[in-house]
Amino acid sequence: NSSLNALKNEEILVGTNPEEFANHIDSLLKDELKSSTLANKGYEFVINTYGWDKCNSILSELIEQTVSKKQ
Repeated sequence: NSSLNALKNEEILVGTNPEEFANHIDSLLKDELKSSTLANKGYEFVINTYGWDKCNSILSELIEQTVSKKQ
């Protein structure tokens, strides 16, 4: 998760061993609200961080910086 910067237990669940991983899955299967909330927040995180709009914005910025340096 340190490379993703997602909010632990809000946008992502991280299991550091098989038991933690299994416990996360079990908790999501038993709690529909938690599962739905995590799914929605995780989706929003991915769209806002890695979606086309965000990537295009970053790419446009890099292109503008490169063109500016060459002028």
